[in-house]
Formats: sequence, C-alpha cells, structure tokens
Amino acid sequence: NGEAQDLEQDYLSVYLLARAGDDVQNVPAFWENVFGQMTGNRFIGRALGQSQGSPERLQELTAARDEVLAKVQAGQELLPEGRRAGEG
Repeated sequence: NGEAQDLEQDYLSVYLLARAGDDVQNVPAFWENVFGQMTGNRFIGRALGQSQGSPERLQELTAARDEVLAKVQAGQELLPEGRRAGEG
C-alpha cells in the first residue's frame, strides 16, 4: 500500500468498527501503541502498510474517530463521506 491507501483504510476502518458496535473512542491511542511496538519489525510494518505510524496516519485516525463520534452524538447514519485513496 501507498500512504493514500493506508489513510483511506484507516478512515474506513474506524467507520466499520463503529458500525459493528465497537467503541471507537480509543482507536488513535491503540494504533499509536501498535505503531510504537513495530520498530525494527519489517514484517509487522508491511502488514500494517508502508506509512506505518506516520503522524498523518494518527491524525487521520483521530479525525475519523471525531467524525464518527459527532455523527453518533447527532443521531446520524454512520456513512463515510471523507477520504478516498486518490485524494490528499
């Protein structure tokens, strides 16, 4: 995956977790911890994408979480409206 694909996957994964009924409040902290444990392990890094642990990925996860929580609070349907792999 390239970074654009990683960011789209991160964005959509937060929506999928929320739609499945999972609490997404701690998604960014969970991934920050996972990314922090990957140092030197190229196999885990490949499995999680090329841009593993980049600040942009953590920002994307946080923004997606905030977007999902705002929709839940407003009683809106959990439909992703943001990131696409071809966008920056």
